[in-house]
Amino acid sequence: MIGTGVIAVRLSITIILLFRQISSSIQQSEQLDPSASPNDRDEIRDRRTLNRMGVMAVGLFITILLLFHQISSSIQQSEQLDQFTSPNDRDEIRDRRTLNNKKDCPDTVLLRSCQRNLNQTESKLVEARAKICGLETEIECEQKAGNDEFTKMNSKISQNDDRSTKIGADLKAEIDSKVAEISRTISTKMAQIEANLMGKIAETKRKNDDLEAQLRTQNTEERDGKAKSGELEGKINALQSKNSDLEIQIQFERENKRAEIVKLWADLSSQNTEVRDGKAKIGELEGKINALESKISAFETQINRTITFLDPDGWSYLAKTASWYRVIDQRISFDVAEAYCASRKSHLVSIHSQEEHDFVQKLAKTVDSDHSFWIGLKRNPNKENAFEWTDGNSVDFTNWKVGEPDSNPHAALRSHHGKWVAYSPTYQFRFICKRSSQF
Repeated sequence: MIGTGVIAVRLSITIILLFRQISSSIQQSEQLDPSASPNDRDEIRDRRTLNRMGVMAVGLFITILLLFHQISSSIQQSEQLDQFTSPNDRDEIRDRRTLNNKKDCPDTVLLRSCQRNLNQTESKLVEARAKICGLETEIECEQKAGNDEFTKMNSKISQNDDRSTKIGADLKAEIDSKVAEISRTISTKMAQIEANLMGKIAETKRKNDDLEAQLRTQNTEERDGKAKSGELEGKINALQSKNSDLEIQIQFERENKRAEIVKLWADLSSQNTEVRDGKAKIGELEGKINALESKISAFETQINRTITFLDPDGWSYLAKTASWYRVIDQRISFDVAEAYCASRKSHLVSIHSQEEHDFVQKLAKTVDSDHSFWIGLKRNPNKENAFEWTDGNSVDFTNWKVGEPDSNPHAALRSHHGKWVAYSPTYQFRFICKRSSQF
């Protein structure tokens, strides 16, 4: 990079000297002619001034441009070298580039470039003529200023050499620092990679050990499975043998059961025939029994009618109970009715069966079909909620109406529906007497 800066400085000096020679030539060619008119002299002065200023400006601009261009290229090349090459290779590449720059930049190329730049500035110099009027007195000062500028340029060149040397040292230090940092980074990454690899190797070894253990377990299980499979095959064969024996036994039992079923069907058919015959005989006997019961009922009715006809007081006889019954068509209280029956060697009627109840109800309807008749049922004063018959017989049959008996102590029979209802003994109803002996 230092060599490149020196080359740039030398090129700048060469260009400045070249422009001074060109300016001197122009001054010699444009010296004032004593025979020239005042206007021509003014024009010559203006042209000289413009030429000097243009040459100095262009030379300075080109020098600065080349200098910065060379420094920028050197920095880029140094950064590229720092990234991809070793220190020895970087020094060799710098030397080669320095030689190539010396070969590729001859003075002729610089002159052509300067000529092009001069041609471009001529148009600018024409425009500047109108602005530099009145600068005639300053021409000498400009010459002195040019010499001072040249001196300053020499000092700047020396400063640039020092600055280039300093920049090169700084770049080298920075490059060394970056190389050291990159080395440290690479070492750290290598250590991390090595640690990761060792961890992966250990994990892979552990997984391999686990797989080997699983494989050994599977092999053991496979051997155990084969042994169990052989044992199961033996059991299956034994079961198949037993199954065959059972199938033969089942087939034999099935044939026996089938024969028994056929025999049972035959017996059942015979029994069904006997049952049908028995049912026919039973039906015939039931018909005969019903006929006999009808005859008996008709005979009893005829007997009752005969007895009733023979009873001068209107007593009716029921063979089932061997008792006489009589309905008294007179409304009196319970106690008076009981006293009347007692005077006739009887009591208010006691009922002990549904047949006797129906018989008594029919007798009541012959007198009144829709009223109450006293019967001999009353509350026992010595037993709570207990009833008794006036003739002293036990209560073994009742036919109370729903909701009866209530708190009243004596009972009466309703001829309409035959149900019993409790009443107060002061009520006056017809009544029925009953006696068991012939008068």
